Amino acid sequence: MRTRGRGAGEDGFTLIEALVALALTGLILSALATLTAQWLPSWNRGFERIQQSELISLAMQRIAAAITTVSVWGAGPDAAPEDVLVTWQQLIALHRQWHSLTKELREAEQALGHDNSEANYLRLLDVKARMARMDGTEALIEGFGASSGRGVRSL
Repeated sequence: MRTRGRGAGEDGFTLIEALVALALTGLILSALATLTAQWLPSWNRGFERIQQSELISLAMQRIAAAITTVSVWGAGPDAAPEDVLVTWQQLIALHRQWHSLTKELREAEQALGHDNSEANYLRLLDVKARMARMDGTEALIEGFGASSGRGVRSL
């Protein structure tokens, strides 16, 4: 910074120095913006992957807690892979059947509420009886448990 023909107290930047400083500032900001624009998508993808991993982990923990009871031994660590597959298939089938029966029960209750007839009452009793028969049907499959060394039960 030079003073040319200026008096005391009139020190400052020349127009050229100010323009060079402004150009350098713009260049630095432009480089930072470019760097951030390239870096931010990768950061977001990594963050989304971490969130997905945490959600999957939480879901698997909930599933394990829901099915790893003493009564569902086929989902335990000592079960053979064949028995685990059969257990999962059976649990899914029972879930679908329970969902279907629950819907049918709701419909039967509504029908009985609208028309208190003998036919609607018998329909309601039939649905309730089918729901009661579902209890304990988790392992009613021929040869289930043989792969894990458990006693084979014939139907």
